Amino acid sequence: MNKSILAKSNSYGKLALFFPDHASVWDDFPVLKEEVSSFFSLKAQFEKASKNQSADTKGLTDAKNAKLTLTKKLCIKLCLKAVTWARKANMHEALATLNITDDSFNVPQSSQILIAKNVVTVLRKNLAALEAYRIREADVQALEEAIKLAEGSIATPALAKNAKGLASSSLDELVVLIDEVVLNINNLLVAEYEESHGEMVDKFLLAKRVDKLPVRHTVLRGKVSRAGTHEPLQGAFCNLLEIADEEVFSDLNGFYEIKEFKAGSMTFEVRLEGYETFSQVLNIKLAQVLELNVALKPLG
Repeated sequence: MNKSILAKSNSYGKLALFFPDHASVWDDFPVLKEEVSSFFSLKAQFEKASKNQSADTKGLTDAKNAKLTLTKKLCIKLCLKAVTWARKANMHEALATLNITDDSFNVPQSSQILIAKNVVTVLRKNLAALEAYRIREADVQALEEAIKLAEGSIATPALAKNAKGLASSSLDELVVLIDEVVLNINNLLVAEYEESHGEMVDKFLLAKRVDKLPVRHTVLRGKVSRAGTHEPLQGAFCNLLEIADEEVFSDLNGFYEIKEFKAGSMTFEVRLEGYETFSQVLNIKLAQVLELNVALKPLG
């Protein structure tokens, strides 16, 4: 839910508290009672649409993670068998590809797919020799299919954004309808009760006011560079582990920025292929802008 709609939602919540407290005043005003009833009906639709939007986006993310997890499990399972063959056969190049663990997949999604594809290439090239290690054509095909599904799911953020956009359009339409009803109520209350119940009308006007939400962003940002040379590193995966599905990569100049998250103690990791993983526990305060530069050490 974007900030403007969230602000509207807060306003509707205040009106929902106002109307029941003063219903006795307009018991004999059928048109006004009908408008108030319409308000509550539309507000219920608005809340349902908001929940559906959140559920749809979360569902897409969960599906993406499940496909990537399946790819990783199949890949590691086959490599545990194949790496024994590579050692015994002194296939050093193949061994470098097949010697993977869970930690090997602590990289960006696109890199996870690349790892799995490289494994498939080695397996297919040496399938005849690997049959003795209980790796068969069907096993490789299963991994290929998992890769295909996972590769397609990487586009999920765009799909989620599209789904969220469609849901937001629905919310926008409901806001227009609700605001029209609120305007009708406004006109009826002012015309009929401003003189006799001025205090009530003032409370209504206060309740329907859309307050601007305070901007209190908590931000973590900085630069990722190569240790020793201070050369900026692009494409480093910068991640607060306690924030689900928050994917941020350093840009061309090595800069990264993570914002709009809950403050607290959390673990910050920076990973880039060919470099040691950086990990540090941070205590980030509400509305704090914390700048942290990271120098990654090359492996080997």
